[in-house]
Amino acid sequence: MKYKEKTTYFFCPDKECQGFYDKEFKCEFYCPKEEKLIKAIKCWNCKKLIKLPGNHNSFCRVDCDCGASVFDRMSGKSYLIRS
Repeated sequence: MKYKEKTTYFFCPDKECQGFYDKEFKCEFYCPKEEKLIKAIKCWNCKKLIKLPGNHNSFCRVDCDCGASVFDRMSGKSYLIRS
């Protein structure tokens, strides 16, 4: 899969969950499987996929290993991937 910048990817551990499609967007703010949920964004500088914990707040800056600061969690764009 080709990952895009300015998008948060939700790697959902529960194939049956429909929280992503809920109007309140429970994947972002409340997930019953938050400990297993992985959120990820693509670094604009080195193009690496940065994996984040399920409880990562969308208003937090993410610092990549390459030294770049990434603010893509604030974009509001998201994509669900069933893992």
